[in-house]
Amino acid sequence: MIPATMRAARYHRYGGPDVLRVDTVHVPRPGPREVLVRVHGASVNPGDALFRSGRMRIGARLPRGTGLDLAGEVVAAGDRVDDLAAGDRVWAYRGGLPKRLGTVAEYAVMRADRCAPAPADADLVAAAALPTVGLTAPLPADRAFDAVADLHGARARDYRRLLAHGGRMATTATRAVPFALATALLPGPRIRIVQVRARRDDLVALTRYADDGALRPVVDRRYPLDQVAAAHRAVATGHARGKRVIDLT
Repeated sequence: MIPATMRAARYHRYGGPDVLRVDTVHVPRPGPREVLVRVHGASVNPGDALFRSGRMRIGARLPRGTGLDLAGEVVAAGDRVDDLAAGDRVWAYRGGLPKRLGTVAEYAVMRADRCAPAPADADLVAAAALPTVGLTAPLPADRAFDAVADLHGARARDYRRLLAHGGRMATTATRAVPFALATALLPGPRIRIVQVRARRDDLVALTRYADDGALRPVVDRRYPLDQVAAAHRAVATGHARGKRVIDLT
C-alpha cells in the first residue's frame, strides 16, 4: 500500500549544505507515461550543490528538492505505461533543472522512458551510484592537447592552459560553468559544458555492462536521509574514492 505522505530532502532558501532539511510531503502520483518509484538509493552530485547554492536559479521556485538519479522499485504506473509494472527493479536518471521534489525522497515520480531495469543482482542502494556517472561519456580527443574531455572540473583553468590556441575542452562538471562563460568572451581555447542526456537505451546499455561485470558501482560512503547535508558537504570538498549515496531503505 502506498502511503499518503513521505520524507523528502528539500531546501527553502539558497545557501550552503545546512539549508537542506527533511520535510514531510505528500507522495506524488504518476501521470501519463510516468511511474512512481520507491527509492532505495540516490547519489549526490556536484550539480546538486550548484542548484542548492543558488548559483543556477533558472526557472526554479522554492522550496526545491535535490537529487537527479535513483535506484529503486516501481510501485505504480501511470496511463500509457506498458513496459514497466509494480515490482520492477529500476534505475533512472531524471536530468534537467531541480523540481519541487527530487530523487532524494522516499518516493519519486519518473518518466518511464528515463527508467531501465536495474542490474539483476545489484544492491539497489549501491546501484544508485552509477546512473549519472555511467551516462557521462568522455568525448575523444583528436590528439594530445588539441582537445580535453574533463569529467571533474576541479582544475578547469589549468586544463585550459594546456590546450593549443585553437583547442577545445568538453566538460560535464558544473563547477566549470564560470570558466566556460569566461572563455566564451576571451581569445584562445574554449570550454564547453556538455549535458548528460536521459535516454533509456543508454541506461539499458549501462545495465548490460553491470550485469556482465564490466562495470560496478564504487561507493565512498552511504548516508541516511537525515544526513543529506553532510553528504553535500563531503561532495563540496572535491575529494572522494567513490560516490556518496543517500540510503533510503
